[in-house]
This record gives sequence, C-alpha cells and structure tokens, in this order.
Amino acid sequence: MLRELHIKDFAIIHNLRVQFDENLNILTGETGAGKSIVIGALGLLLGERADMDFIRTGQETASVEGLFHCENYRDVLSFLEQAGIELCEDQLLLKRVVSRSGRNKIYINGSLSTLAMLKEIGNRLVDIHGQHQHQLLLHPENHIEVYDSFNKLSPIRDKYKEFYVKLQKCQTELNALHQNERENLQKKDLFEFQMKEIDDACLTEAEEDDLKKERVILHNADKLYQASNQSYEELYSADDSIIERLNRVLEELSSIADYDESIKKILKEVKPSLFLLEESSNALRDYSGQIVINPEKLSEIEDRLAEISELKRKYGNTLREILAYRKKIGKEYNAIAYSNETLKELNKEIAIMKKDLAKAAVNLAANRENLVKKFETVMENELRQLSMDGVMFKVNFSYKKDENSFIKYCGMQVSFSENGIGTLEFLISPNPGEEPRPLAKIASGGELSRIMLSLKNLLAAQDTVPIMIFDEVDSGIGGKIAETVGLKLKRISQNKQVFCITHLTQIASLKGAHYRIEKETLKGRTVTTIRRLSESERVDEVARMSGGESISQVTREHAKEMLSAAS
Repeated sequence: MLRELHIKDFAIIHNLRVQFDENLNILTGETGAGKSIVIGALGLLLGERADMDFIRTGQETASVEGLFHCENYRDVLSFLEQAGIELCEDQLLLKRVVSRSGRNKIYINGSLSTLAMLKEIGNRLVDIHGQHQHQLLLHPENHIEVYDSFNKLSPIRDKYKEFYVKLQKCQTELNALHQNERENLQKKDLFEFQMKEIDDACLTEAEEDDLKKERVILHNADKLYQASNQSYEELYSADDSIIERLNRVLEELSSIADYDESIKKILKEVKPSLFLLEESSNALRDYSGQIVINPEKLSEIEDRLAEISELKRKYGNTLREILAYRKKIGKEYNAIAYSNETLKELNKEIAIMKKDLAKAAVNLAANRENLVKKFETVMENELRQLSMDGVMFKVNFSYKKDENSFIKYCGMQVSFSENGIGTLEFLISPNPGEEPRPLAKIASGGELSRIMLSLKNLLAAQDTVPIMIFDEVDSGIGGKIAETVGLKLKRISQNKQVFCITHLTQIASLKGAHYRIEKETLKGRTVTTIRRLSESERVDEVARMSGGESISQVTREHAKEMLSAAS
C-alpha cells in the first residue's frame, strides 16, 4: 500500500504530506482545486515523463516522494529481489526530483537509480485509471489483452509467444545467412588463397631471428675465418706462440718455487691459465674449420627473408601475428565452409518450430472461442447492474486469410502475430433490437465509463497490481448507477488499495478514508492542500457536493443519511 505521499514545489503544491488508508481512499474537491495535479505528481513518481513546467514558479526543483509497504505484494517483491533492491521491514521508498537544470534524479530506497527501473516498479505497483483510458476501449487491438486476462489465458498465450519469438529469431538468422551467401563465397576464395600462401611458407615464430643471425655470419665469413685462424696460430701453432712462452714461464717459476713459498703461490695461479688457453685455442681451431664461405646459401637466406617481409606486409607485423591471423581466418573459413550444414540444421529447426507454433496457435484460438459465452454473459450481467438493462455484449473473432501462412484454422491458411492467429473485438448493442456494433461507433462516454469499470471489476482479482487509482471514472453517470459503481469500487478495495477521485455523493459516501483537496491563497500565492476529513467534516463535504457551497440543515441531514446508509 501507499502509506505516505510527500509532494514539494510541484505545480501549485508547495509542501504537501499526506498518509493514506490501506483500503478505500476517496478524494473530493471543487473543480480546479488540484485533484489532477495530485494524480500527476503520483504519475511522475511512478515513471511518467518529467517536464520543467511541473516545477513551481520561483523554485529550482520539484520532488515527489512515496513510501510503500509491500509485505504481501509477491510480484513486486520478486522483481525487487531480482533487481537487487533490499527492503527494510518490507518498505519501499521512491523519490523523484525534477530540476530546471535538467539534472533530474531518481532514488529507490535512498540509492540513485534509473527511469527504466522506476517504470518497472511503477507498473507493478499502481494502475492509474482515468477517463483517457476509456479511449483504449475504442482500439480493438487492446481488447485481446483484457479478454485473455479475464479468461486466465496468459500462460497459454505466453507459451505461444515463446515459440513465436524463437521462430522469428531463427528466421532472422536464416535470412541473414542467405543474404550473406555471395559475400561468404567471396570471403571463402580469399581465405583459401591466404591460407595457402601462409601454409606454403611453413613459418615458425623463431625463424626470422635465426635467419638474420645466420645471414650476419655468412656475410662476414671471410673476416670470421681470418680472425679466428690467426688467433689460433698466435695462441698455439705459430713459432714462439703464446702457449709456448707460457710454458717457459711455468718452467722458470717451477725451478725457483722451492726457494720461496710466495713463488709457489704465483705458480699455482698461473697454471690454470695454460689449460684455459689450450681449450680456447682448440675451440678457435674447430670454429675456423667449420666456417664456409657460401654465397649461394647467403642468397637463399636473403630470398627467404624477403618472402617473410612480404608476408608481414600483408598479414601482420611479426611472424606470431601472421600465424595468429592464419588461425583466425581458418575458423572463419570453416564457418563458411559448413554454412550449408548450418542452413540445413536451421531449416530443420524452423520446420519443428513451425509445427509447435501452429499447434500452440490453434490451441490458443480454440480456448479463446470456447470461453466467449462465459465472458459475454459475465460482462452483460455487470453492465446490467450499471443500468444497461437491455445491453447485448459480444466478442467478435475474425481471421485473415494468408496463402503463405503455415498455420491452418477453420479450414484455411491464416495470418498470425505475436498475439496468436486472428483478432477479436468487443461489440455492444446498448438497446434491444439493435445489432451489436463496435464500441467506437456506438458507445457514449458514460457507457464507455461503465464498460471500463466493469472490466476493471472483473479483472481486479486476477490483476497482480496492488494499488488502483480511479480518476473521475464516474463521469457521465449518476443516481442508482452511481451507487452500483460505488459498490464495485468498494468490492475492489477489499483486495487492493483503491484511490477514487469523484464528484458523486454516492461514491463519496462510501465507508473509507475521505480526503478533501482544496485550493487557497497564502501570502499572495495559490496553494493546493489535501487533508483527511473527520466524520463531521465528511458530512459537510457530502452536503456541499449535493447542495453547493450553501449547506443547509436539510442537505446536512441528507448527507448523514447517505453516509449512514453507505456504512
């Protein structure tokens, strides 16, 4: 339930705070007092479009804040849980701030949120039904939703819609495959050429570095041979080589080592140098013996590096990037190569889906037609209670022939949409002897009001939205009909929190919380206020509504009787 509403600087409301009852809340007031403003503020809180014109003159921001208690609202609680919104003692605080600067803000339980989230919550919390909603009845496309809701056909329709959505998705995928077929063939040829060019090169990641090192060696082979061979000779093979001279040094030191311990130490340090030089000279001998001056090999390496350079220019900055590109196009090539298989599988899947969808469509249509008499009877009874005694209410089904459709019904191929096959429209004959005709062509404003109220009354028990607002739905009715309307509103309020803005004394007299919306001038400014009336104030308000501003003892007594009778 909506426990409390706080409106600040919204239109001609300065600072309004009001608490509501959990069942029926009646709002009355003179024309122009601001009843529609209060509903507008509540609509803003629930996600309707924001406008800077909402902000009170002289202020920079307007705000609307609502505290809801959601203890038994399963649909709302489930959504909030999925959205990760935590409640404290099952209370939900919504706040919306509209700013002239355009920096509007939305808060859900104190945390900043989005307009999309606010709308989702608002749709699950409150159903605002005003006179403009009567116009919805004038559009047949809206009738099917009402009809399915009353007959509890939503699960069957949801199953149909599940198949419908899947089929549309697969059909879109199939169309895309067909449209891309020529492009894919071109890609396939290109990928084949590129893969062959890369594969024929037999690349490895380290090859380029190895080739460059080998190229340096071959390019400088003569220098390498001369230097290494000369070094070998100087160390070992030449007359009076370094190793020979070092041997003589060791002999001289050995001859005097017994005379001085320090010489022994030096000798011990010099000996390893001889072994190291011998190993180095052997290594230089082997190295120079391996060096080959090979211009042909050098030319091959240069050609190979040129080939790699050309591949890098086409496919990547490094050999690793080229190999990664080869792997990528290989996957794309396989996807294209197997696209025919994909098409076959997709066509099989679509064929199965069409069968499922056709079966679900026929089942939904059959259920709708089987329940039509029940719906017509209930609606006629409801309308007769609202003094439409000779009314005839009909549901007209029509199916459009479509030779390209795969769904057959009533012996012909029929078109289909996300709502099923065919359409339905409510028809009415308000007076005996007249043929039922579309609502748009025959129903008056008062009749539309009664039809809509009847539908709301029928759907109230099935509708999961816990709060209903009726904004002057009693337009165009009065007398005994108004009493019946009041009883229906009262019945709805037994399971839901109901707000009713009314001009009728029969509805204003119903047992419930009664609020008066007034407009007054304070300090040169017009201000709208709202307050809950006491029992004695209710008598005066009902008397005012029935007799005007001049309340007499007669109108007051009459008001007391009406309130007593309604209780």
